[in-house]
Amino acid sequence: MRVTILGSGTLFPDAERGSASHLVEDGDVRLLLDCGAGVIQSLARCGADWRALTHIALSHFHTDHTGSLPALLWALRVGAGERGPLTVLGPVGLRARMGAMALAFGDYVLDPGFPLHVVELGRSDRWSDGELQIGTHPTDHTADSVAYRVECSAAMGYTGDTGPTDGLGRFLRGATLLIAECSSDDAQPIEGHLTPEAVAALAREAGSELVLLTHAYPGFDRGALAEAVAGAGIPGRCLPAGDGLVVEWKGGRPVSASGGPRVDGP
Repeated sequence: MRVTILGSGTLFPDAERGSASHLVEDGDVRLLLDCGAGVIQSLARCGADWRALTHIALSHFHTDHTGSLPALLWALRVGAGERGPLTVLGPVGLRARMGAMALAFGDYVLDPGFPLHVVELGRSDRWSDGELQIGTHPTDHTADSVAYRVECSAAMGYTGDTGPTDGLGRFLRGATLLIAECSSDDAQPIEGHLTPEAVAALAREAGSELVLLTHAYPGFDRGALAEAVAGAGIPGRCLPAGDGLVVEWKGGRPVSASGGPRVDGP
């Protein structure tokens, strides 16, 4: 299992960080978690085989998490050649959103020239496709937002955007990697988002060995946020995620392989 941080930023323009998107590769699975602005360029910079994408899972419908979906579908239609099916998953309302995208951008959004499956997931749902298993849990951000638990040869968790949410840590228990939003420090909480104290509580309950922080708003030092999470007491390590950071599992444990400091364990 291999995870690449494609977009670690927010909706604000940033020369170094795109909006939310993360690539999970495991066997034949190529899963994109969210599809925010900048993902196409980041896929190219990381040398990822974007033509081989098998699944896209959207945590909610804000623009910084979905904005590149029409462009990515166009790239796949024009540049991917013969390819297998693509499954797009998301909260209830996904079909209507993609229908609106088709009206705005063109019929290719729903008919890209290869089999496209659109799957709406409930806020406490389970879905599987071969070795890939995906679970959802409601998050305190929008009326339909979800966190994801992804299981292939290993388990990982992705909060999407969320404030502190009852039961989320239990849902993510056993996820050795946790990609968690952390938008601000504890002194300046932002409604619907996490601070270091809340991330640390989540990581403790999940038992995650490696926590990657994303979605820090401008004005907040990402390194300081990660230090605050670690200082609050977690079972493993915490790093500020940057675009291009790659995490691989070796010996059943996640290690940072490239694009960031190497992690050899807690």
